[in-house]
Amino acid sequence: MKRRGVSILLATVMLLSVCTTNLTVLAAGSEPVKLATLTIHYYLQNGNGNMIHEPYIAQQVVGSTYEVKSPEIENFKLVNDGQETISGTLTKDTVISVDYTYAEETFLYTVIYEGHLPDTDEPVTLDTVTGYAPEGTQVPVEYKEFFGYDKDSTDEMWLTVTADGKATKTLTYTLKDAPYVIFRTQGSYVEPISKDPGTDITEQIKNIEDPTRQGYQFKGWEYNGKTYDNAAALSADLNKMPATLTYVTAVWEPAEVNYTVLVWFENAEADDDGHYGYTLHSNGEIRQAVTGATVTANEQDKLNGNGSNEEEDDEFYGFDYSHCEKVTVSGDGKSVLNLYYDREMWTITLYESNYQTVYKTYTGKYGSRTPTDLLYIVYQAYYDRHKPSGASTETKFAYLKDGTSNNTGEYAVIVPTSFNIRKDLELYPHYTTQKLNVYHLYC
Repeated sequence: MKRRGVSILLATVMLLSVCTTNLTVLAAGSEPVKLATLTIHYYLQNGNGNMIHEPYIAQQVVGSTYEVKSPEIENFKLVNDGQETISGTLTKDTVISVDYTYAEETFLYTVIYEGHLPDTDEPVTLDTVTGYAPEGTQVPVEYKEFFGYDKDSTDEMWLTVTADGKATKTLTYTLKDAPYVIFRTQGSYVEPISKDPGTDITEQIKNIEDPTRQGYQFKGWEYNGKTYDNAAALSADLNKMPATLTYVTAVWEPAEVNYTVLVWFENAEADDDGHYGYTLHSNGEIRQAVTGATVTANEQDKLNGNGSNEEEDDEFYGFDYSHCEKVTVSGDGKSVLNLYYDREMWTITLYESNYQTVYKTYTGKYGSRTPTDLLYIVYQAYYDRHKPSGASTETKFAYLKDGTSNNTGEYAVIVPTSFNIRKDLELYPHYTTQKLNVYHLYC
C-alpha cells in the first residue's frame, strides 16, 4: 500500500482516551514526565504551502535532544544544506520548516549569433545556443567565428539568467562583401560557402553534415521553395556558386521527448491561514510527447480520482481528481506536468438507540482529524440523555461500528476522542456492564 496522509496511532487501548500533542505520563514510582511534540514540515519552496513530503511527528520527553535526518527526495534538493539534519533540544511543542527546491531549478537562456548584410542590415540567424542555469547566474558567452562574417566589437560576452526563462544575448556579425550560401538551421552551425560566382560547389554541398537541434528531427533542406531530403539531393540543384547572397533553410519535425509527471495530494489539515495545500505523492512517472505539444491530464489521470476507488489499498483511495496545469513540452526533456487530487468529503453518522433515527452527523475530508471536542460532547450528551433506566455506575457506553456483533465480546467502538476519517462510518449506541475489548478508530 502506498503512503497516505499522516496519522498518529496510539497503541494504548483504553475505553476513554484523548489524543493530544502535549501529554503528562505517570511512570510507576516516579514524578510525572512531561512530553512535547516535534513536528517537521517539508515544503516545496515558493510552492504555495505545498508539502514535498509527509511531516515528521514525534513525541519526546521535554528536555531531551532530537536529531532527524531530512529525507532524500528524488529530483529535489534542500534549499539550505544546513538542514540536512535537524537537531536540538525539545523544550516545548516545536514546529520546524524545511524547504526543498527542484534539483535542477534552472532557467532557460538563449544566445543568438546574428549576421547582418552591410547594405540592407537584414538580419540572419547564424547560430542559436540555449542552456540552463540558476537565476542570477552570469553566464559567459562563447565567442564563435562564422566564415565570411566579422564580429561587431561592441558586444559584452556574458548574460544574466532570469527566472522567466527569457534571458537572451544577441551577438552581431557583419557579412563581408562577397557572395555566400548561408545555411539557416535554428540548431547547430553550418559554415557558409563562399566562392567566385559560377564555381562548381557540388562537393562542398554534398559534404554538409545534417544539423542537430534539441527536441527536433532533421527532415532536409529548403532551397528556392523546394525541399531536399539531404545535402546530396540538394547538390543536384545547388551545384554552382550563385552570384548573389543565397539562403538554404533547415527543415525540422518535432521529435518525441520525455516529460515528468508529479502527483500532488491535498493536505488533510489546513494551515494557519485556512489554506489547504498539497503534498507531493509521486514524482517518478515519465511520459512522452512531441516537442512543442501541450500536455494535460489524460483520461486515466481523471479516472484515478473519480470516486470509484472502493479498495483501501488503491493508490487514489479517498481522493478525487481536481486539476492540472497545462504544459508546453520543451525539447530538453525537462518539462513537468503537475496533477492535483483533492480529498473526498466523508460522513460519520451517529444513530439513536433504535438504530434507525440519526442523532448526529459530521462531515470532513478523508484523512482529516475530527475536532477534539466533537465526539466527547456528543458522547456525554447522548449518554446523559439515553442512559438506560436503572443503569448502575458500572454501565459502560460506546458507539459500535457498523456491522459489529453484540455477542462476540469484541467491540469495535468509537470513544470520546478525535480520530482520522478513513471511510464513511455508521455508529450505533451500546451499553454493557461487561468489560469492553476495544480498539480505537485511527486514533
